[in-house]
Amino acid sequence: MKNFIKRTVSEDRQRENAEAEAARAEIANPATSESRRNFLKKTAIGGIALGGGMMSMEETVEKATSKVKRSSSPSDLKITDMRSA
Repeated sequence: MKNFIKRTVSEDRQRENAEAEAARAEIANPATSESRRNFLKKTAIGGIALGGGMMSMEETVEKATSKVKRSSSPSDLKITDMRSA
């Protein structure tokens, strides 16, 4: 499980870095025309890249699984809360 999380975090970081580099390359390209559509596209890409750097995958999983009881036996198991990450 830890290897899966580490691999997923590594893949997410690589994808985020690639997206951020693509956004920087597009913004720096002098041939890019200045239209409303391009402006919105650039701001959306920048927002996604910025938002991805705010919280790492590990922190997201940690926050989603905090305050979860894991000490009950399977026969006493009751679903009391649903969380998604």
